Amino acid sequence: MLLKSIKIHVYLFLVFLIASCNSNKNLELKVNNGWSTSSLQKGIIWKQWKAYYPLFSSNQTINVIDIDLDKADVKLDWVNSKDKFQPVYKLIEGKGALVAINGTYPDRDKEGRWGSFFKRNDSIYQTIEYPKEHPLYWKSEGFISINKKGEIDIRLGNKALYEHTDTPYVMSSSPVLIQEGVPVGKYFVEGNYTQKELNELHYEDRNRHQGVRHPRTAIGLTKDNHLIMVVVDGRSEQAKGMSAKELTTLLFDIFKCNKALNLDGGGSSTMWIKDHPYNGVVNYPTDNGKFDHEGCRNISMALIIKAK
Repeated sequence: MLLKSIKIHVYLFLVFLIASCNSNKNLELKVNNGWSTSSLQKGIIWKQWKAYYPLFSSNQTINVIDIDLDKADVKLDWVNSKDKFQPVYKLIEGKGALVAINGTYPDRDKEGRWGSFFKRNDSIYQTIEYPKEHPLYWKSEGFISINKKGEIDIRLGNKALYEHTDTPYVMSSSPVLIQEGVPVGKYFVEGNYTQKELNELHYEDRNRHQGVRHPRTAIGLTKDNHLIMVVVDGRSEQAKGMSAKELTTLLFDIFKCNKALNLDGGGSSTMWIKDHPYNGVVNYPTDNGKFDHEGCRNISMALIIKAK
C-alpha cells in the first residue's frame, strides 16, 4: 500500500509539473508573439507592444530598441544641457542621433545641489553634491559607462568611484536592475508593503518610487552584446506602467539582459526615433495628462545612438 501511495503521489507531481511547464510556455509564447517589429537599419530592431500584457496582467505600452553591437555601425553617446531644460527632440538637435531616450535624474534640491553624476568625453558636467544622509542619495547607486575602447558597462558605484575613474563617459542612475546576471531590481523594495502602504509613503521614498507602477526608462546589456533601450508608458488606461520589479522581469526574463540600469522615469520617459512623426517621439509621454505624443517633459540629459 505504501509503494502504491508513493507512486500515486509521484504521478500527481509529474502531472502538475508538466501542466505548470505548459502553462509557462503558453504564457511565454503569448508574451513573445505580441510584439510589432521594425528594422531601423542593420543591427537595430524597434519593438512595440500596445495591448494587454499577460505577464503583468495589465494594459501596457512598451517601446524597445534592440541593437546588435557586433552588427550595427553605431555607438552610444549622451548629451547634457545642464540648466537648459527642453524636450528630448530639442535637446538632441545637431547631435547626429538616430535614436534617443531620456537620461538620468536631473534632480537638484532646494539648496541647488546636484544629485547625479555626469561625465562625457572626460569632462565632468556635474557631480553628486548630496550628503549620504540625503533622502535622494539612493538615486546615484549605479552607473553606465563607456570606456576608451567604446565598450559599454553597467555597475554599482558611488561618488568616489565616479570622480576618480579614468573612464571617459560615466552617468549615474538608480536602481541597478540586473547586476552580473542577478536580477537585483526584483528585490530593491525593502519589506512586504501593500500597494496602499506604498502610496502612503513620501513620493520620493525609494520604496514607493520603485515599488509602484510608473512610466519607466531603462538600458541593458545582454551576454551576446546587444544593447537594449526600453521605455514603458504609464498613468493611463492604455498603459499602466511598471514597478522596478516588473521592469527587471521584462529585461531579465524576456530580453535576456545580463546587466541593466533604471533611468529617470515618470513624465521624463521618452523615446525618440529619427524621421518619425510627432517630432520623432514614438512613446506616450505623460506631462500633458493625455495619451498622445505631445506630453514631453523638459529635461537636460539624454542617451543617443549615432553613427560611428
